[in-house]
Amino acid sequence: MKRLLSALCVIASALAGTAAAQTQPAADRTLGEVTSLNADQRSVVLKEDKGALVIVNVGDKTSLLRVPPGETDLKKAARITFGDIGVGDRLLAVGPKSEAKVEARTIVVMNQADLARKQQRDQEEWQKRGISGIVAGSEPALRAFTATAGDKKYKVVSTDRTEYRRYAPDSAKYSDSKESAFAELKPGDQVRVLGNKDEEALTVTAERVVFGTFARVAGLITAVNAESGEIRLTDLITKKPVTIQVTARSNTRRLPEGIAGMLAQRLHNRQGGPPPGASGRSGAPARPARW
Repeated sequence: MKRLLSALCVIASALAGTAAAQTQPAADRTLGEVTSLNADQRSVVLKEDKGALVIVNVGDKTSLLRVPPGETDLKKAARITFGDIGVGDRLLAVGPKSEAKVEARTIVVMNQADLARKQQRDQEEWQKRGISGIVAGSEPALRAFTATAGDKKYKVVSTDRTEYRRYAPDSAKYSDSKESAFAELKPGDQVRVLGNKDEEALTVTAERVVFGTFARVAGLITAVNAESGEIRLTDLITKKPVTIQVTARSNTRRLPEGIAGMLAQRLHNRQGGPPPGASGRSGAPARPARW
């Protein structure tokens, strides 16, 4: 999704440049997801990525365009009508914004169904051409690093086109990651790499690299504060109290008793922890514990 948003932002910049060249008044750029439409009033209710609702008014002279997901060239956009916009579409409105209303001069849409297909293809590509593991070492002079993935160790090589991103502090989703660089990559980071993979040579020529450092904690819950989103527990290994902050981005799941007991048994055997049967929880303050 992040790449799709970036594509729309590139388009927005191009539109802004066109407006400036034509000496039109400055225009705001409003980006979000369509939540509802009013055909009679020719308006769209847009939920911005920050959560605010905005009404986008579509006039008779508004230019309506649709681009394929990920496309940044407006020359490949197709002209559409108001009736072609649907709930769930990603929409960029360019025009003056006052409070919670936008008088759109130009609207660029990415269709919801097209987005879903693009995301499915991306997911399949990561599964086929990607690896995930732990950074074991780096060679800054060569802009290369090694990554341990299961029982294999891959050498990952960068090119001038390799895109590096760092996970957000409170999210392990690629869509929430931020632009980064090879220099920020450190041994011990958890990493995912997409690129041309050679299983025989155990090498990957990276196209995209996303990485971050996440803590893993297993313990007994001692208190839960639903209002503040805090979970307090006692770490099974260190025996110290830990506070986990659950946010809107957190991915929470309940482990079946059998799996939780098995994890507790393993920790008990390795560390001499509390008796088996303790419930396992993974997490870290403001950070999810799993990919």
